[in-house]
Amino acid sequence: MLIETHSHTVYSKQMKIKWEGLNTPEEMVARAKEVGLGAICITDHDSIRAHKEALAAGRKHSVVVVPGIEVSSADGHILGLGINEIIPKNLSAEETIDMIHDQGGFAIAAHPFDIKGMGIQDKIKFADGIEVFNSLNLDKVANWVNKRKSEKLEKPLFAGSDAHTVDMIGMSRNSISDDVQTFDDVLHEFMKGNVEIENAEYQQIPVLIDWFRGRMSRSYTDIIDYVNVHYTVPKAQISKFMLNKFLYSRNKALEHLWSGMTNFAIKMAFVYGSFKMLI
Repeated sequence: MLIETHSHTVYSKQMKIKWEGLNTPEEMVARAKEVGLGAICITDHDSIRAHKEALAAGRKHSVVVVPGIEVSSADGHILGLGINEIIPKNLSAEETIDMIHDQGGFAIAAHPFDIKGMGIQDKIKFADGIEVFNSLNLDKVANWVNKRKSEKLEKPLFAGSDAHTVDMIGMSRNSISDDVQTFDDVLHEFMKGNVEIENAEYQQIPVLIDWFRGRMSRSYTDIIDYVNVHYTVPKAQISKFMLNKFLYSRNKALEHLWSGMTNFAIKMAFVYGSFKMLI
């Protein structure tokens, strides 16, 4: 059976650009079935609001749904799988993992060495498993460091799509036993280390651009309010002009521009990640 271990729904929200996940729990589960997955972990940022809908969708579409969360610990992001109660933010990695265990859950260090510093880094030794490949670590350096730092720890290793839209689901897949029937069975397999990375690919640029556009469109009012308050007049005017062009123009030349800018940002991330690794 193939499983997606890192996905987000509309219940994942952020601060500046409020919308992060763009699809409902049922849409995510249905898509998992469509792309050949037998199971999916729903891991919204600091929220378990999707659980009821996702579990119902799992029964409807014959997909094993593992209720989870991506906790923003004080040390970085941790996936808590098999939990049914909210886990507070900003606790240490050790405290967060203890609280996941208190609920009988399984803790995975999410993108532990990502260049934004959102992972728990060397505290991976406290996690039950490690996400050594994240499909949104487009700089590629972070995934290399993830794997290198995890090799000697003898923990289960995972690849996660970090899917925030239906089109992102299944870019990274893990393989577990076909005998799995419930999310408790999934956790049992993970705890025994019976999981292998089946496929690990990076999210594609057109999918990323659609995601950015969807996020900004739904967060439009919040973005404009932020720009008006925090930017100088010339900068605000330019920012709003570019935002509107990005959202509402489908000019072919502009589409090439957005793709070029995204490619450039990825290359710069690679340079930055390489430099950061060296120092």
